[in-house]
Amino acid sequence: MIYVTGDMHGDIARFKQKAIKRLKKTDVLIICGDFGFVWNGNDQEKKQLDWIGCRRFTTLFIDGVHENFDLLDQYPEQELYGGRVRCLGKRLFYLQRGQVYEIEGKRIFVMGGGESIDKESRAKLSTYWAQEMPTTAEIEEAAYRLEDNDFTVDYIFTYEAATTILSSIHKDFESISPLNAFLERVLRQCSYKKWFFGCYHIDRKLSTVQHAVFKEVVPVEEMVTHKK
Repeated sequence: MIYVTGDMHGDIARFKQKAIKRLKKTDVLIICGDFGFVWNGNDQEKKQLDWIGCRRFTTLFIDGVHENFDLLDQYPEQELYGGRVRCLGKRLFYLQRGQVYEIEGKRIFVMGGGESIDKESRAKLSTYWAQEMPTTAEIEEAAYRLEDNDFTVDYIFTYEAATTILSSIHKDFESISPLNAFLERVLRQCSYKKWFFGCYHIDRKLSTVQHAVFKEVVPVEEMVTHKK
């Protein structure tokens, strides 16, 4: 079964939650951005990645904004689930932006990346990476992948949300990024069953198909009611 959760920010205690410890060998856990266990590349971090990769279930994650993209890009790329991934461990993989995968017979579109609200202060500390925001080429590839799948998938996993969804969470948001605008196009053009996103540090069902995830570990299948 596929499960989903939100930002971890390198907190190993999250993997010791009862809901995660109960996952079986055949289960897949998808993390909607800010995985955060690839940050400084020290020995402790490598041990944690090895430990996560040796869990009996498979862990997949998309990127958020609190990632060391220079280090992430050093991991080997391979094909898995019909799309590109980077392998960080035996059962630990980084899902690449704009890919469409088939996992447990379900078609899944993912789009990581976003825009930090604290990038100025983080830049001073050298903990900000410009790669957090998807490039025009990455957005164009994502659009191509969706078109190639007739704009129809089962599930969508992103870090940020579409513009109209963002406005329902933050009434006073100040700007719309190119990524938010692209996700708004996806919202309007695509047919899907459920859309899960992290970023906002809330566990909230915003509609029958839109779900903000954070600390809860949600079984995706049990949440499916109908297709958009």
